[in-house]
Amino acid sequence: MAMRGLTWTLTIAALLVGSAAAQTTLNGAGATFPYPIYSKWFSEYHKQHPDVEINYQSIGSGGGIRQVIAGTVDFGASDVGMTDEQMKQAKSPIQLIPTVMGAVARRTGEHLPRQDHYLERSLDSKNQSRCETSEPDHQRGPSL
Repeated sequence: MAMRGLTWTLTIAALLVGSAAAQTTLNGAGATFPYPIYSKWFSEYHKQHPDVEINYQSIGSGGGIRQVIAGTVDFGASDVGMTDEQMKQAKSPIQLIPTVMGAVARRTGEHLPRQDHYLERSLDSKNQSRCETSEPDHQRGPSL
């Protein structure tokens, strides 16, 4: 279902960007978290539509927002939606479309050490789930 929604979104984007040449290139930038699945989706889309090339640079959410506002990319990705103020700064209308979801979970239980760890789950480029644990980042805010 997600691939069908992405196909629809990319088809519309390709039509909006348009090109007189046979090859259409879409450029995007932003969040690093969705990069593995985006890479897979864009590769599969290109196999079905060889005349459309999608370039995505995983430079971080803030970079994606800045490039969308500046109009230097056709689409951006961010872990959080743009604010109303950021959307007003953009050179063209912005449409926010959720594409992937991530989660952070806290280990708890009497049998576990008294130390917070975060478990992050994402999809790798082979569309397989992977997990990573890390120490808490106190700059993200208090533990759950």
